[in-house]
Formats: sequence, structure tokens, C-alpha cells
Amino acid sequence: MWKNKKFFLSFIEEAVLNPDYEGYVGGRVEISETGEEYAKEEIRFFTNKLSDFYRLRDELDFKEVTAAQLQRLKKTLNEMNAGKEK
Repeated sequence: MWKNKKFFLSFIEEAVLNPDYEGYVGGRVEISETGEEYAKEEIRFFTNKLSDFYRLRDELDFKEVTAAQLQRLKKTLNEMNAGKEK
């Protein structure tokens, strides 16, 4: 049953104020079931792979996805997440 659900995504960028992390973007992706008013889950992100991140955000922000697409997004963001790589 969960496989047939659709999920709505909203990317929320948050300020990264620490100068040691200049060139990074951080925030969360809010996930709500289609038709629901509030997010039921969020995926945190923090990365310096800006072109990959912005391409992903432009493709999926304010879009409806399937459960399989949501799992791929989680995996992709997990792989992008980084610590300090200087």
C-alpha cells in the first residue's frame, strides 16, 4: 500500500553562518503525503557539492514523487552529505 502513495517535497535552505563552511549549503527537505497539510518527515542535507545539489533541487522542489523516487532522493542526499572537506 505504501508503494502507491505520492509524496510532496519542499526544499528549505537554511543559513550556514560558520565561515569554516563557506561554499556549503544546508537545510532540509520536508516530505508530506499528497493532500496532507503538514510534513510527516524531513531529510537533512549539508553539502559543498553545489551544482549537484542545485540540479536535484531544481528537478524535485515542489514536486510530487513516488515512494521509489523518495528512497532514491534519500540515498542521493545521504551520499552528498559531507563534513568539513578542507
